[in-house]
Amino acid sequence: MIYEIGQRIGRLTILDKILIKSPVIGKRLVYKVKCDCGCEKYISSDTGMSTKDVRSTYVTDRSTSCGCVKFDRTRKDLKGRRFGHLVVEKFDNEVKHFLCKCDCGKEFYADSWELTRDGVDACEDCRAVR
Repeated sequence: MIYEIGQRIGRLTILDKILIKSPVIGKRLVYKVKCDCGCEKYISSDTGMSTKDVRSTYVTDRSTSCGCVKFDRTRKDLKGRRFGHLVVEKFDNEVKHFLCKCDCGKEFYADSWELTRDGVDACEDCRAVR
C-alpha cells in the first residue's frame, strides 16, 4: 500500500517517504512516521518487512502506533496506585516509565515490571535503610 505525506494510520502520521535501493531486496519504500506520543519511527511499505529506527525497535506497515498502545492499559491501571512506600504519579512518555514518589519525598522512575513483579516498594535510599 502507498501512503501520502500527512496521512494518518492509527496513531501514526506520515512525515516523509524514502526510496531505499538494496542489491539484496531491490527497491523498497520506507516511511518516516511520528506517533501521537511524539516518538518517530520508520516503517516499510513491504508487508512483513521492517526497518530499524534509531532506537533499534521494529515496526511494519501493519503497525498503527510506535508501540505505545501496549502501555496504555498499564498506564491507566497504575496511575495513583500505591506500592508499599511509593505512589505512582504519572506515566512519562519521554522515558516510557512511571514517575513514582516515595513517602520520604524522593521521586524516581520505575517501569511496570519493577512495580508489579519485582516488588519495588520504596526508593533506593529507603530500601538501603531497611
